[in-house]
Amino acid sequence: MKKVPVTLNYLVSDERPLPHPVLVSRQIDGLREVLRRMRAAKNASLDPIINQKLQQLAHR
Repeated sequence: MKKVPVTLNYLVSDERPLPHPVLVSRQIDGLREVLRRMRAAKNASLDPIINQKLQQLAHR
């Protein structure tokens, strides 16, 4: 019989394993950074030319 390491994934079920806690933590940190940058960009005044270029890139 094959021995399987006991982790949270195997404690829940084989059908829907839990994601690795470190990966979830990194995703949360990444989302926080994105939100921080979005808030900073919203409050910052950009040159009209830079703003125009960003809009052009967004529509590609």
